[in-house]
Amino acid sequence: MQRFQLQMSRISFCRHRQAMAAHQKRIASQRIANQREFHRGTQDTT
Repeated sequence: MQRFQLQMSRISFCRHRQAMAAHQKRIASQRIANQREFHRGTQDTT
């Protein structure tokens, strides 16, 4: 039983890490898009 729980936690940990990596990528791309919009806005105002 203990071994089974360890294996399950390892699998869920791998899935969790993949989900976190995808989340980080999404945040990074969104941040880049926001920076582009911000630069475009500042260029429009000047």
